[in-house]
Amino acid sequence: MQNDIITFFRVFLINILIIIAVVISVIIIIVIIIAIIIMMIIIIIEVVAIVIIVVIVIIVIIVIIVIIISTSSVAL
Repeated sequence: MQNDIITFFRVFLINILIIIAVVISVIIIIVIIIAIIIMMIIIIIEVVAIVIIVVIVIIVIIVIIVIIISTSSVAL
């Protein structure tokens, strides 16, 4: 009788350990997926920021060139 209880507890403990392992692995997978999504968002934000900066620089350069041309034509 006592032997049955011991085997029952052993099986019970093994099942609990398996469940805990599965839960931990699922949590780790979810964390990795969330981290990948956050990295993608950061990369997209960086790309957008770089594009915006490049556009602003181009606009500033065009404005400076136009000002230089207009002032030089006025000087001429």
